[in-house]
Amino acid sequence: MKKRNTAIRALSVFLAYAMVCTSVPAAGQEMFGSGVNRETEENTSDLKEFQSSQADEFGTDTGSDAELFGSDDAKQEFQDGENSEEGTDGIRYIKGRPLTEEERKEELEPFKNLKPLDPGIEVESDLTSVYAAYGNREAAFPSSYDARKEGLVTPVKNQNPFGTCWAFGMAAIMETSLLAQNKGTYDLSEEHLSYFFSNRQNDPLGNTPDDKNYVLGNYHVIGGNDHLAAIYLSTWSGMTTEADVPFPTDSLHQNDLTVQIPESKAYNSAAYLKNASVSKYSEERMKEMLLNDHAVSIMLYMKESYANPDTAAYCYPVGKSNSTVINHIVTVVGWDDTYSKDNFLPVSNVTSDGAWIIKNSWGEKKGDGGYYYLSYQDPNISKLVSAEAVAALDQKYRNNYFYDGSSALSVIPIQAGQSVAAVYETTAGKGKAEVLGEVNLVTNSDNACYKIQIYTDLTDPYDPESGTAAYAAPYEFEQPIAGVQTISVPEVVLKQGSRYSVVITNSGIDKISFGVEAKSSYGNWFTCTAGIETGQTFYKSASETARWTDGKTKNWTARIKAHTRTLNQSWVPDTPVFQVKAYNSGYNLISWKKVSGATGYYVYRKPAAGGKWSQIADVGTSELKYKDSKVTANASYRYTVKAYYEASGKRYSGKYKTGDVIKAAPAVQKVTSVKSEKNGIRIRWKPQKKCDGYYIYRKKKGGSYQLIKKISNGNSSSYLDKKAQKGVSYYYAVKAYVKEPYGNTYSKYKSSSAVKRK
Repeated sequence: MKKRNTAIRALSVFLAYAMVCTSVPAAGQEMFGSGVNRETEENTSDLKEFQSSQADEFGTDTGSDAELFGSDDAKQEFQDGENSEEGTDGIRYIKGRPLTEEERKEELEPFKNLKPLDPGIEVESDLTSVYAAYGNREAAFPSSYDARKEGLVTPVKNQNPFGTCWAFGMAAIMETSLLAQNKGTYDLSEEHLSYFFSNRQNDPLGNTPDDKNYVLGNYHVIGGNDHLAAIYLSTWSGMTTEADVPFPTDSLHQNDLTVQIPESKAYNSAAYLKNASVSKYSEERMKEMLLNDHAVSIMLYMKESYANPDTAAYCYPVGKSNSTVINHIVTVVGWDDTYSKDNFLPVSNVTSDGAWIIKNSWGEKKGDGGYYYLSYQDPNISKLVSAEAVAALDQKYRNNYFYDGSSALSVIPIQAGQSVAAVYETTAGKGKAEVLGEVNLVTNSDNACYKIQIYTDLTDPYDPESGTAAYAAPYEFEQPIAGVQTISVPEVVLKQGSRYSVVITNSGIDKISFGVEAKSSYGNWFTCTAGIETGQTFYKSASETARWTDGKTKNWTARIKAHTRTLNQSWVPDTPVFQVKAYNSGYNLISWKKVSGATGYYVYRKPAAGGKWSQIADVGTSELKYKDSKVTANASYRYTVKAYYEASGKRYSGKYKTGDVIKAAPAVQKVTSVKSEKNGIRIRWKPQKKCDGYYIYRKKKGGSYQLIKKISNGNSSSYLDKKAQKGVSYYYAVKAYVKEPYGNTYSKYKSSSAVKRK
């Protein structure tokens, strides 16, 4: 067979296109001690040492690479190896044949533009949980899976001439998620994501004015990674469509930066990130995530020396290095356990069949129609990210409350029983009530178990539990894989201007690495500033007597977001249950039961027949009653009570129910005369208008009054006591009464002088 003449060239080092975070945070401190895992200057020096140590390996083909490719023996081994395999079963040529030298050169060209950087903070993945969920590997997963065959992959794109592979990876997994939900083919804007990631704007609710991401250089060259991107997209700044913010290149894929992106487009979104799973690499975890979400963004290291352009197969040499290095992000869309190890270069040391089907962002003319085949054994596969997107038009809860606007990967440990909380003021409805229905969290560890409680109408903005608990028992949720998680919770009505809290408690594992926003620095390419204020987020230990402490004291803000929807009307308090009683001291007493959420009560009165309601009192919550002393004896009235709440200087009152007719108590009834007559003692009084009747009482000197007669005629003015005994002196009293819904109300009385029957 004709031998292939392969030129081995030095790999040039350019200022990279594909960038990722470049430092690893220090080990976590005991929670509520010194606090946040944060990046330090020591990490920066480690990065420089790392880059320096890798200069030979990644800058030129010297050292170990020279041993592999520099000698004639090495070249002969490569050439003979391919020639001996050519045309045999298992070799999958992308063109059905080996490529020409010119074709190989063209295929390998994009590899030269990649620069290695530190992969950053590692996720605390529990890879043993995959076996628990799926059992035996051979039985758990099919031998192959290809999301393309299910119509779940959008066309391959081309990032040239920019280094924003991370944005293309995030767009790809979001687009696949939307296809999987039968939402159609979306073309999401990588430019919108990469631009506003490094030029973020205050959120629509105005809670994050001082939160910033700073990319230390050209954002088209120095980018990010999809772990950072997932946290950023949880703020709903994107993703919008390609048509809204197009990729800034011309028809020849040359950069065209003549169009300025307006800041007003920062929160334009065609799709929101709902969930993102982030994991370490294992073959089983990758397959699990692919079956769940159909596409997975990964980090890896790609170098032309280890790429087989004939088959589009790639693997960094197995066993070559103990550390993970990366310089690129691609999207895995499937796997093939039968993909022969012979498709990879011998230098890669691949010993087992099997490859991931990866969607690259170098255009359809590179690789196998834009796709490559990555060995399961590649040692640099890391930071797996999958996504669940939601079309913006389908998002039920459109208001996103959060304080964590920047995108640092900082975490704090939340021990079992410990809690974190966020407090918000309800403002999105602009006078209308809102309903909370989702909570969004960020974790860096698997198998997190939460208890979630919502407290409304907080009386102390620095105590997240000072309000009314929305749930009889906390809502419970489990998050199997680390990342960004949106949790649907039972709906809770929120009043405008009121404060509410979201309280999260670790109800399961010993420790959750919980995401927080903090001022952080990632080597020499990326920093975050966090505009942390008092009264935003809090933490509390597991002790029953523990008090809430403000996160500001530790210079972090917990990544707790609340999603609400706006109702068509303002929230109004319930209609009070009240009653009215007339008292003969000259007033009517209106009393009512407490209404939840009310900050005060209006009391109204009107004549029983006709007339308009008049407000007679404005009563605070310290009193649940009111005395109406401005009443006319025996006059009929109707009353009602309306509860209200006050927020942001405005009052919102509820409905009311008209009460029964109440008559004011009669005036003091006096006896005008008592006189002994032939047949008894005559008692006379002046009748009261609108009175319903009278009660006549009698007593002897030193005795107590006894009722002797009830008169049901309000116009009566006298009564003859025929049962009075001759020769006995008596005292008399008359009480006027009016009929009420609950019985009769009597007047006070004034006793007569003594009179003896003759």
